[in-house]
Amino acid sequence: MRTHIPMESTNSALKMKLAWQEAYRIRSCPGDDMLFAEQLTIETQRHLKICPACSDVRNSSAQSRTAWRELAGRLSDGASPHKATEVAPVEGQVWALRDDLSHWGNDGNYYRAPRILLLGIEGNALKVAQIYHDISLLSDGDVLLSGDRFGFAQAWNIYTIHLGMLSHCLGGVKQEEIQTVLNEAGKSRKDIDENSILYWFRTTEVIVGAEIAMPAVAQLLVELESLVSVPSFVHEIFGEVSGLIEKLKEYVLPDNYDSAFGFLAGVRPQQLQLAAADSENTIPVNIVHKTADGVLIETIQATITDDDWQSNRTYLISGKLSREAKTGLHLLATLSYHGETIAECQNRIEEGSPYFDILFKDVPEDLAQIDNVIILLVNT
Repeated sequence: MRTHIPMESTNSALKMKLAWQEAYRIRSCPGDDMLFAEQLTIETQRHLKICPACSDVRNSSAQSRTAWRELAGRLSDGASPHKATEVAPVEGQVWALRDDLSHWGNDGNYYRAPRILLLGIEGNALKVAQIYHDISLLSDGDVLLSGDRFGFAQAWNIYTIHLGMLSHCLGGVKQEEIQTVLNEAGKSRKDIDENSILYWFRTTEVIVGAEIAMPAVAQLLVELESLVSVPSFVHEIFGEVSGLIEKLKEYVLPDNYDSAFGFLAGVRPQQLQLAAADSENTIPVNIVHKTADGVLIETIQATITDDDWQSNRTYLISGKLSREAKTGLHLLATLSYHGETIAECQNRIEEGSPYFDILFKDVPEDLAQIDNVIILLVNT
């Protein structure tokens, strides 16, 4: 018996598959200058071993190579707006990032700097959403920008970059589109099927964003003012642990702590009901409010989106709170091992945003683990 297959859905699935294949090539494969070089670098040779598409192109005929270059040029650029090189950055602009930010990753892929939509500017720190040109891959959480001129903004892929990473402005979008991206970013969404094309596309997009953003965040944090001792800061605001115990007797108190900071980070409300963790990277974090009557503590969740140890012994952590940061909220964090504080941090959390970044310095590689990190939010 013959089974009817709807032609529209079949064509749609094929189109999406081809779009994903091109997206992976654009985001993760080296350019022609490296791929067709007479003397291949070690990195390119490694990539050819794990990427059948690049290997096939490398071994193809001269005619096929020419056709491939033409197709790659059209697809990688999408619509090509005018490039403005002397434009001050403003919210709502679409920018290309510097070419020299593209680099080889540890996994053998070559990550290319994406185009971004500016959502917010605070000094050298730019809040951006990654964009992609092919709307065949647009889905829930994506925002179509100015028809199909720039493709779509990924409200699920927002991060911070440094002002110095910008190359040239490609144009701007409507103000309502910026607000839509910000609104979509705050929404919770159902998990995507891990066997779907959309899942693999979004996974690659997040990896690209992380590869580009992590060094930028580290640079921004280094530019911050000198460190303030976390235990001293907490002690100055809340006093001795003995006084806190009396004020927090209605809470579940921690068994082990070595300071007021550790004590406040470990306290939990009696009737704590946290939503089920999305992954093993989701941790509870306390918000401590100093009130006229004493101290109020609430526990929320923080999802660690990236943690990266570098050979210069810096340990960078990025994450997202389960709700936006309010006015006057300070993020404090230490890295401890067996009760000894190994490192304190520089950090940033944007007011009105759930995203945060933490940078620890002089951390031994074997101690650069989320389990050793204590985070506390203080509302003064």
